[in-house]
Amino acid sequence: MDIDISKYWTICTITNPIAPNGTFTRGYRDQALTLAKEFFKKTFPQESRQQTLSRVIHQNTQTHLWKIFHDDSCDIYTRALAGLCLRCYISHAIAKTCKIIINSTSRTDTPKPFTYHDLLPYVLNDDGKNFIILDRDGKTQLMLKEDGSTQAITNKGNYQSIEILRTYNPNLSKRESLDNWAIRFTQQNRDLKNFLLEYRVRIPSDWSLLCKDIPNALKSHLQHNEREILEAFHQVYRRDRRLYGQTGKCTNPTIKQLQEILYSLRKRDITLKSHEELIGCLKGIAYILRQDMYSTKLGTPQAESLDVGSQIDNDNYSVQVNLPPGAYLDPVLIEWQELLNVISNLFIKVLSQAIAQKIPEKVSDLRKSKAYSSFANKFPEGLGLYYQKSNPLSIHEIANLWSIDRVKTRRIFNLKQLLKTTEYLTEEILLKNLIENPVDSRLNSISKSPEKLKIVAEATRDYIYDMAFKEAFAEINSGKYRSRNSLFAQRLRQYLHDTSKECS
Repeated sequence: MDIDISKYWTICTITNPIAPNGTFTRGYRDQALTLAKEFFKKTFPQESRQQTLSRVIHQNTQTHLWKIFHDDSCDIYTRALAGLCLRCYISHAIAKTCKIIINSTSRTDTPKPFTYHDLLPYVLNDDGKNFIILDRDGKTQLMLKEDGSTQAITNKGNYQSIEILRTYNPNLSKRESLDNWAIRFTQQNRDLKNFLLEYRVRIPSDWSLLCKDIPNALKSHLQHNEREILEAFHQVYRRDRRLYGQTGKCTNPTIKQLQEILYSLRKRDITLKSHEELIGCLKGIAYILRQDMYSTKLGTPQAESLDVGSQIDNDNYSVQVNLPPGAYLDPVLIEWQELLNVISNLFIKVLSQAIAQKIPEKVSDLRKSKAYSSFANKFPEGLGLYYQKSNPLSIHEIANLWSIDRVKTRRIFNLKQLLKTTEYLTEEILLKNLIENPVDSRLNSISKSPEKLKIVAEATRDYIYDMAFKEAFAEINSGKYRSRNSLFAQRLRQYLHDTSKECS
């Protein structure tokens, strides 16, 4: 489905939800921003002549604007204008999120306690009047003043749209659009969630509460056995969620999981007679966690769980089907996105290191070969021709240039093998770095947990492939692919440039 291009220069701003005649309006209006429109037309002259964009062009447009917004080398006003176009676009997704929440929590048999107009002020707080960029730390929002100076915005005054741009990275989120990220991130807005909690809407299930890390201050309120039970639950339940990539609502533990938890507890000298007794203990712990959550966030002590799920062989283990499936969003995804942003700089360095190791190895292997030793010194030159930024040559063209058979040229280059070995080495070096020198506290315990190491290794493998090698493999597999600008190609060109300077 094509996307309306005007979303890049019209921003949703809150208006009075009640019209003069007493009828309800949608509670916001689309306000055109001249500066955003002029910047967009100047930056995308061809696209701006159309009324809609295809999804592919639309995504490329967003990525280009995102890169400008985050580019410290760009003029700050250029960055701010690129961000303004994206802020306009995101505002439509934020307004849509409030409608999604209402639709997902409404029941036909009960009156609605609030409308989406009540939700808008918590998240639709950007009128587009100010120029905003991010500081060099990538976290602090800065407002541009008329004299060209900047002023830091306090956390309470942060723009929701800028927070979405801060946490989203198209290079790390190729499987997720900016629209989806904006919707999911908005639903995690703390003030919005607290408002919903006041109406007992989207109350976390027992399993969701039990799945979270427990604050140290609360651990003293749990008996020793309760702490052991919770630890065993984490060991099994959280492991399986991460291992199988489960996101969204936390479902009921399976019989197999309950059995494994009981076995783990027996090794800790805690014996529970049945699954039902274990579930009762877990729900008792969840009750304590729930009261703490409410007293902390709302100052109200009582709250009941609204679990979503089905019964497990016991009338005492019934649940209330008051919320639709998918009503809860797992913040683990947002945490992982932020963690990937943390390691992105390390990844670029590691990729360059792997390339710098593999190319000399390839040259060395060619020198040892009787059939191809004469081409060892020409190999880097050939790579430069194949991956040059403008008008890259094909293997066939390089074969003609070198006056040798095309098949022989393919054997000399063997690009698929070069990519594979570089990908494996990149993964190996990156994992070693994360284990030995964790760049984030969330990575400190990797080496101590085989399960966590396996999960991180799988996630890292996918990350490396998506970031650098998926596009790189496409470049060599497509005969018509004459633009070679994958991250792998970029770092390879940099390596060849650096080594040529050293030799000169």
